[in-house]
Amino acid sequence: MEKALGTYKQYPYWARGPARVEDGYVVLDEARATPYYIFEPPDLLFDLLNVYRPDGLEANGVTGFVRRYGLLYHGEEDLGSGECRESLETWQEELESLNLVARLYIDLVESEKRGPTERMREVFSLVKSPHGPVPTDEEYLQAVSIALAEWITEGMQDTKVGLASTVELDTQPQGSTTFLLSHVPPNLVAAAYGQFAFLIANKAQLATCPGCGRLFHPRSGKQKYCTPSCANTSRWRRWKEGQAN
Repeated sequence: MEKALGTYKQYPYWARGPARVEDGYVVLDEARATPYYIFEPPDLLFDLLNVYRPDGLEANGVTGFVRRYGLLYHGEEDLGSGECRESLETWQEELESLNLVARLYIDLVESEKRGPTERMREVFSLVKSPHGPVPTDEEYLQAVSIALAEWITEGMQDTKVGLASTVELDTQPQGSTTFLLSHVPPNLVAAAYGQFAFLIANKAQLATCPGCGRLFHPRSGKQKYCTPSCANTSRWRRWKEGQAN
């Protein structure tokens, strides 16, 4: 892939490819890794969220993610260094934090209808003094909203705001006088938080799929499951359970 200087400045390259898990580390196969523009994957946030497992990451889930997106902190510029390896402990910590923020946002949206959830009350106790009068529902909402904004901003780390030409981008409209504001993340963690920031700034809905438990972005208010395949599987499972009874 040819890398023009101007294009490189607009969007950094990253590296993805085959990987293996050994001795508590995920290791990218540097010899077979390929570069790509870090802005390309639209589903990075949700695919990263759903690699997480509370009781420990699964090797197949981690290596599958690396094959599609790459390591969290080692990109194209690290190829050939022999350093393209990251501990699963670091991955677990990052994914746990990202999932907490995502599920807290879902709670925040729902709480406007039903009142603060237990998770919101726990977060409130972390960011506010436990002493004083019992907070109102609105005070819970405000405190968690501020905390979420701060955590997401921190997650974006050294992300820069930039301007990108649409020339050679897979987008419409496209042309030499058409430009896009962009965020330029230093790594995949910051890229995921950047996508998250964009979604919630635009009041996008996040949901938990009742079929498989995956976090996803519904494309309409009627979408209940993350994919048509998951919806079909859930219907088949309910039918099978009904037949057994």
